[in-house]
Amino acid sequence: MTRFAAFFLMYFLFQLCPATAQKNPDCCGRSVQVFPNNVNIPANGAFLIDFCEEKYQLQHEFEDLIFRAVTSSGKRYRLKVIEANFSGSMGQLLLKPRRNIKIDDTVSIHISMKRRDGLTPKIKEFDRSINYRKWVSRFRPDHILPYWTRQPETLLSNYTKEIVRGYNVGINHTVTDNSRSEAYTLGDYDWLPVYLCVEFEGQRFICSGDHTTPTIGRSDVCGGNFEFAYNRPYVAKIWVVDVCGNFSEEAKFLPFVAKVTE
Repeated sequence: MTRFAAFFLMYFLFQLCPATAQKNPDCCGRSVQVFPNNVNIPANGAFLIDFCEEKYQLQHEFEDLIFRAVTSSGKRYRLKVIEANFSGSMGQLLLKPRRNIKIDDTVSIHISMKRRDGLTPKIKEFDRSINYRKWVSRFRPDHILPYWTRQPETLLSNYTKEIVRGYNVGINHTVTDNSRSEAYTLGDYDWLPVYLCVEFEGQRFICSGDHTTPTIGRSDVCGGNFEFAYNRPYVAKIWVVDVCGNFSEEAKFLPFVAKVTE
């Protein structure tokens, strides 16, 4: 296992309202995003799907859906849902194969229904939005849990001169993850991604760190899944999640106070 330091920034939007899930239906951004962005994945690699719940309304439908990773020759790998998070206008599914995907198999995700013959129009659209992506099983399965190497720290910044007043809480975190060793790289990316699972005010969401800034919020009116009040204390609970869907055993508690001066 290779020890390394990885630094990302994760932003929380602050607005003048109680801490709650973001409920503005126009705050979905892209309708669907699928991770990892790497083409090459481990045989037991997990798939993270972020989507606009306001648009697809899957919260009461996803248990009737069957997700499969399918090859061009028709070989199928059943995927299980290991996380289903719904926060305000956003939804999220973390999928993992029930059996390892054979090395060198190329797969894409397809959806079918358990209790009816065909998909509804919205689910057909959702299916089309994810099954264009393809991944190749290149690496051995990874069952080793990622872990924190030190307590994460907050990096606070206040936006009072912007068109929309916002407040960023950045997280400077240092972790170790087995899937970032040389054995897991083939040149398309330097390493496989690490995600952050954040539990906050009764809500839960996994933030992609797939060569982007892991983000719960941005400094604009549609800044992610959470809204906050100024000048009161909060605590976020954070786990590290690797590309195989392994969660760190330890969760870190990150307290912060958004102190805003006019």
